[in-house]
Amino acid sequence: MDTYADNHYLSARSLYPAGMHARGIVGGWVLGMTLSGRVQYRTPAGMVESRRGEVVLFRAGTMVEWTVPEGVAGWACVYSIFLPRPHWMPWLNFRESSPGHVFLRPSRGVAATVRENLMRAHRRFNGPGGLAADFARIALEQALLALWSECAPIEITIDPRITATVDFLNTTLSRPVKLEQMAGRCGMSRSHFAALFKRQMGISPNRFQERLRLERAMQMLHLTVDPVGSIARSLGFHDAQYFCNRFRRLVGDTPRRYRSKRLPGRVPSARIPTSMGS
Repeated sequence: MDTYADNHYLSARSLYPAGMHARGIVGGWVLGMTLSGRVQYRTPAGMVESRRGEVVLFRAGTMVEWTVPEGVAGWACVYSIFLPRPHWMPWLNFRESSPGHVFLRPSRGVAATVRENLMRAHRRFNGPGGLAADFARIALEQALLALWSECAPIEITIDPRITATVDFLNTTLSRPVKLEQMAGRCGMSRSHFAALFKRQMGISPNRFQERLRLERAMQMLHLTVDPVGSIARSLGFHDAQYFCNRFRRLVGDTPRRYRSKRLPGRVPSARIPTSMGS
């Protein structure tokens, strides 16, 4: 069994040959579209086939198994693996064919919009520039909105305690917040809070806050020339080796390699302040 890349955000376009088979647990939410050919997904409810213009959405932590049937030219797809922003959650609550599996057949117009934005997300994410991932997320958001506007997902209300927690975590990136503190702010027990958070966000509170801190590290690697150790300490990682290990596990590269690959034309003297007061 393979485990899919556990990226905070990743976008890819792939072509798989007939007979290709894969099975694994997705580390983040996945939004994908078949560009050509077809693929068969095995789900607890049975086999589901996806053809050109059809969309899949998998919740984080879902077991996904697929096969490209024999006798087809292959299967081309474009997809994004992502951690949802809090305001995206209502757009992700589509009716599931089985737990964690959503299969959508949008109209031709909406399918074209989704395809255009997933392709744009792919180009943006894999292109140069310090804001590449941010532009990619904007394109992904447009794809989700197009699907949400037509495919009538089940209405959902995010618990205000979870929204408040996410807002709080975004303001405390310089230090890790213990689960007890998060739960206490919500007036809940640790176990009840953790279960509610994971049910609504698709990820545990501790992993969510770590991803927020690592995402900020990615931005700082893009936009500053601060040393890696300094960035790690500013985000509450006091062990540089631990920070590098967690970063590599999430992103697939060490911080230094990630910086050099994303900004090959960096000019060290053009320092961008890390805060308004710098």
